Amino acid sequence: SALIFVYTLSPYIIMRCEMPSGCCKKMSARDTKLPESALEGYRGGSSAGLTADGNQFLILVHRRVDFQPIRPRSLPAVYHHKLVALDAKPPFTILDASSAFRLPMLSASLTGGLVREVAQDIQFVAGMEVTGGAIYLTYGVGDCVSALGRLDSLSSFWTFSAPALGGQESTPVR
Repeated sequence: SALIFVYTLSPYIIMRCEMPSGCCKKMSARDTKLPESALEGYRGGSSAGLTADGNQFLILVHRRVDFQPIRPRSLPAVYHHKLVALDAKPPFTILDASSAFRLPMLSASLTGGLVREVAQDIQFVAGMEVTGGAIYLTYGVGDCVSALGRLDSLSSFWTFSAPALGGQESTPVR
């Protein structure tokens, strides 16, 4: 058996890791219907979720955008996310990617006051499950609070009409 994973998005490289030896080899590269620049700087993120029809894997990836702090004690980065669709069959061609977006801010009551407003710009999606037309995400905020979110509509990502996540709207990146 083997573990197959996305090694990088730009350039797009799929690796295959043989078990139990742990020997990894490049399986495919550059199989994408998008310009390479569409995912430049994006990395890491969620596990892959298989769509109900079994034809696509979805992954949620992030990009850290660094900038100069505009006020003392503000954080120097913001995370942007994209939902990416991959063909479920090898060579796992990238089929599409959403516009960049940010996860919604969490209220102080949800974070127990542990996350300052500026720290909410640090977001990392670690897990994803696709079930019944919805996507469930597990993610960290401010490197100290974990959350569970739900995207209610897959189709709205491709046109990007600000889908609901946990009852709040995500913020498109312009």
